[in-house]
Amino acid sequence: MLNILCREKKRLSELVDPLERYFSTGELSFTVENAEGIVKKVRQVYPNGSVSEISGLQVDFSDWWFVLRAGSTEPKLRLVVEADTEEKLERRKRELIALILNDKGEKT
Repeated sequence: MLNILCREKKRLSELVDPLERYFSTGELSFTVENAEGIVKKVRQVYPNGSVSEISGLQVDFSDWWFVLRAGSTEPKLRLVVEADTEEKLERRKRELIALILNDKGEKT
């Protein structure tokens, strides 16, 4: 890896950029009153994805996925969304934020 970095004279992030296949929101944080209830509601809205509940709620589809986690020590939800296009990412992000904020959450 060091040889490649020296030879290319580029930062690692510049070398990795062309390999990125998905667009991502990064972690979005919301202050909520009923984190577990919101996670359950979101789970019901997306029944057709591949679901994992090992660490929060992760739902995978062929062209996008999301992870929604409740804070363990504070009334927060953390959301990460990724999709294969920017347009799809924005649409899915808006859907999920609407579900979260519909329960009177506040984006932080």
